[in-house]
This record gives sequence, structure tokens and C-alpha cells, in this order.
Amino acid sequence: MRLSKLERATEARKALIAGYEGLGVARVSRKVAEELQLRLETSTVSMLSSAVIPDDLCETRSPTSVTEDFLLAVDIGGTTLKSAIISTVDFQVAEQWAYNIPHRIVDIAFFNRIVQWVCECVFSYVGRRRCRFLVGTTFSFPLNTKNEITTMGKGFQMTEEVRNVSLQEILEQSFAHVMARNTKYHFEVSLGGIVNDTIAVFWTNKMLHGGDDTAMILGTGINFCFALPFSAVPRAKLPAACPEDVQLLINSEAGFLGGNFLPLSQFDQHHDDQAAPFMPLEYLTAGKWIPLSLRNALAYCGISPIRDTEFTGEFLAAIIDGHARDLFRAEEFPAVQELARTLVDRAAFCLHATICGIHRFRYGDDPGSVVTISFAGSFLRFCTYYYEKLKEVSAGKIKYTFLPDSNLLGASLFAAYHAARREAP
Repeated sequence: MRLSKLERATEARKALIAGYEGLGVARVSRKVAEELQLRLETSTVSMLSSAVIPDDLCETRSPTSVTEDFLLAVDIGGTTLKSAIISTVDFQVAEQWAYNIPHRIVDIAFFNRIVQWVCECVFSYVGRRRCRFLVGTTFSFPLNTKNEITTMGKGFQMTEEVRNVSLQEILEQSFAHVMARNTKYHFEVSLGGIVNDTIAVFWTNKMLHGGDDTAMILGTGINFCFALPFSAVPRAKLPAACPEDVQLLINSEAGFLGGNFLPLSQFDQHHDDQAAPFMPLEYLTAGKWIPLSLRNALAYCGISPIRDTEFTGEFLAAIIDGHARDLFRAEEFPAVQELARTLVDRAAFCLHATICGIHRFRYGDDPGSVVTISFAGSFLRFCTYYYEKLKEVSAGKIKYTFLPDSNLLGASLFAAYHAARREAP
């Protein structure tokens, strides 16, 4: 007998949670900790040692630490490119812009277009004035210790033109190319450091609050950054000339986790490009993929919006909140909403268990007292249901602190700190 659309929705919901009914937080936490250790020891694209945690970070906020007129932050994320001008006086955002990246083929022309857009933003702010900018950049994809691009997810296709090439070198060439072709630009740029976006959040939190809390990005993708002692990091992943008494920042690239213990349903099969990395945790928790899982589940049910609509994190949040009711047939919307909630319920479980696993990896057990997670990223910020569900499943053990503009501030902070270190006598 042929199932109705609503009966299919019930079947789809069962498929989404299959394998999770008896899967407890403690079990997943142990698996996460084990995989983190394995990746620390063997992976070239995750658990990367990215920076030493400086003790004198707060001094970077002093205006005397930067000789340029302004700091310029460039945040190359999953779907959105952001740029901001940061004051060297009070280290606050003076102006910022955002741009949805339409291109998915990553080559030299891709970066030229990014730099062209950034330069136009700067020109709109300073005009033909002769100003100097120190540029700090965040990049939300794995870089090795030489700042070379190793792999890219989130729907991007990396070409051989940029594979294993220093991003610093690429950006320097792009700025030189763009500024040579536009004589109206009278400003000068000096490229500072490049840092992973999650590490930028960590630096911002340390500067503002002085803590060494775990930092999280939850937008189109998912990632965590945390500290490890020198003794815990394999020699092959240590920065050059690194003293033994330091704490090192680890860029986990956590989206890779879970292939052997987090079940993916038939609706979560997003790894359709063999050249793209397989990222189970990201498919289950992040703002690019959860809406696509919903789209797949609805297609199975024979349910679709009455108007062409892109399935984004914002659209998913609107469904859960009831604001997208008019985009579906009245009799079908409750089933759509239930599927969306099921996906986020599952995501909250996976994310909470991962955070517990990170704690277990670092300290040997799951959190016994309150753990603070400093986070950035649009998805968790605007999907209230997701945020509240995370707090619910953590039962008060995890505190989430949102840091606005932390990607941008952290990029500038990283550049300013290293510029000051280079100029120090």
C-alpha cells in the first residue's frame, strides 16, 4: 500500500533518529576523545597546532602596538566574506561589510575577486586618502604549518592551482595585482598573519575575558579550538622554535569526526563529490547541511514549498519558529516543522557529546563542573531553538558565550600581535 505524505514524514523521522535511541552521551564522548587522539597523532588536515598562546596578548590593544593607521580584517568563511576596518585606538569595529560568495571554484581568480571586493570596501571608507592598513585574515578551512591550503569543504572545489600553496603568498599576489590595476587606490596594505577563524574567536575571548576556554564556530560549518600543553603535541606538529613551557592552540577541524560512531541517515548523504572531504559531524550539526538534510527528507515525503526557496540555516530556523508557515500547505506544515526539530534535536545531542568528548580528551573525563564555550557563527546565533536545545541537553554543565565580530577582531588582533613582536627590539 502506498504511504501518504504524512505517513512518509513519520518514516523519515524514524530514519533520522535510527541508531541514536541507545547512543548515550558518555559513549559518544569516549569515541570523540579516542578519535581526537588518533587525529592528533596521524592526521595532516585536523588537530593542527596553529599558534602559541601568548601571555602578553592584552598589551596588543595598546595603540602603540600598531604603526599603521588602521587594522583591516578579512574573514573568508563558508558562504559569506566579511571585511572590517578596526580602530587602532580602541580596537573596535569602525566599519564592516559582508558579501555572499557566489563562486565555488577556488583558484587564483577566486582570491583576486575577494581582494577586489575588499579594496572597494576600503575605498568607500577612505576615498583617495593615503592611509596604511595592517591586514589580518581568517580562513575557515585547514591550513598546515606553512599556511598552505590542504583541503576545502562546504561545497567548494579546490583547484590544483592553489593546492598546497601558501595562502599568504596568494593574498600578497592578489593585493599586488588588484592595486596595480586600480590607480584610484592611494592606500597601502601590509599583510599580517593568517589564522583559522576558530582560533580568531579564541584570541578574542582571551583578550576580552582573559580565559583559555574552548572556542567554537557554528555557522555553515563546525569547528573547535582549544589549548594543549607542549608535551601533548607530537613533534611533527610543533611550530618551529617552540619553547617547551607553552600552551599550544589546536585547530581541531572537528567536522571530520564521527565517521565510525555517528549514524548518518539516507537523508544525510552529502558526500557526493569524491574530491571533497568526508565530514560526518559537520553534516549532522552545521548550518549548510542540516537544511539540505531537511530538503532531502521532504523530497522523500513528496512535500515541497509552494514557492522556490533556498534551504538555508535561516530558512530552517524560520520553519521551526513558525515564520515559514505560509510557504507550505497548511496540512503539511506540522510534519515539516517536526522534521526540522528532529534534525536540530539530533544535532544538539551530537554537538553536546562532542564538547564532552573534547573535555574528556583534554582532562580525562566528561565535564564535572560548568564549562564555558565561546562561540561565533550565524547558525547558532539566529536559530534560537538550536541554542535552547543545546542548553537543555547540557543540563547546565555547558555555558555558551556569544562573541560578536570575534572572527574580525581576532584576525586583527593576531596581525597586530605578530607585527608588534617583529618590531620589538
